[in-house]
Amino acid sequence: MTSLMFINHRDFIANRRLQIASDGGYMEDSYDYGLYWKDDHAGVYRLTWIGPIGRTDDSAAPGELYLVRLGDGVVEYLCTIPPSDGDRPAERVEDILEGWAEICGERRSYYWIRDRVREAIEAGWATLPHLHA
Repeated sequence: MTSLMFINHRDFIANRRLQIASDGGYMEDSYDYGLYWKDDHAGVYRLTWIGPIGRTDDSAAPGELYLVRLGDGVVEYLCTIPPSDGDRPAERVEDILEGWAEICGERRSYYWIRDRVREAIEAGWATLPHLHA
């Protein structure tokens, strides 16, 4: 998974929105799936869904899933989630993260997210990140 560096979550969202707009696209919305995802080393993360992302004439645009480490703002671009079988990406992310509210805040919950994303990629529900220059 790819890591980027931003000062804070708001800067990251604003930067991503500008980047998408400069490519002639749009970003419909962002949504947080918990603010306290924990790793083994006292790191705490915010899980954010951004989507759909595409051109204004593209009703079947993909979305993106990110982890933002609180404190230093390091961003991990986890995956891109395309629409599939009539499902919008937002519906697909709900399926991938089913049960997230019960896990968020638990020790090692960060790894639960990464496992879910890996499983989604293996199942074809998500793809590896595609960074734009």
